[in-house]
Amino acid sequence: CGGRLRRFFVEVLDPNENVVFSQYHGGVVGNGAIRTFAVNDGSVGRYVRVRYEDSYKNCLHLGEIEVWGYPTELHAGSPDIVEMALNKPATASSNYNSNTFPAKSNDGDVNTIHHSKCNEHPWWQVDLEVDSFVQDVTITNRLSCCGGRLRQAKVQILDSNENVVDERYIASAVPNGGVVQKVFNQDISVGRYVKVSMNRNDCLHMAEVAVNGYSV
Repeated sequence: CGGRLRRFFVEVLDPNENVVFSQYHGGVVGNGAIRTFAVNDGSVGRYVRVRYEDSYKNCLHLGEIEVWGYPTELHAGSPDIVEMALNKPATASSNYNSNTFPAKSNDGDVNTIHHSKCNEHPWWQVDLEVDSFVQDVTITNRLSCCGGRLRQAKVQILDSNENVVDERYIASAVPNGGVVQKVFNQDISVGRYVKVSMNRNDCLHMAEVAVNGYSV
């Protein structure tokens, strides 16, 4: 029933629910398809709403909605958000060869990659070295070859005992050089490690993993 999703508005609303941005999409969004709506006019709001045009009556169903942006107001004393994973100790389930060791995915260079062996349940993990609040994790896939392998993957925050405290999921394949951001930004999103893993027999490869947040 993917064809139901058509003739709709994507809107940003202020705290009083007045529309401050609106973009219309008339065509059909097929099953599993992704549409991106860029808000480039500096719109600031509190709510995001998807609604059909008034003359169109049908069921509304959505697999996932992601809203990218940043808070325009922070509570007094809130620390600055910084990238915390750069050059921190990284480990992995395996290395494909001597040029693809784990630290290649957090060295700040998207032209280098970590690449696991193609075995069961591959994973990569970075140690932030201190307990940290995680706002988001941004992953850049390798620039060439086999980008579709990065899919159906978990992005997890682990505490100092390596227990999972928060988790997000990458469902669809990330293309070569593609960037996927997983926002955490919850009260529970505090831990020492960030882990990326796949629960299947495949290669895990990433050009760069950035973890944005602050130490607590």
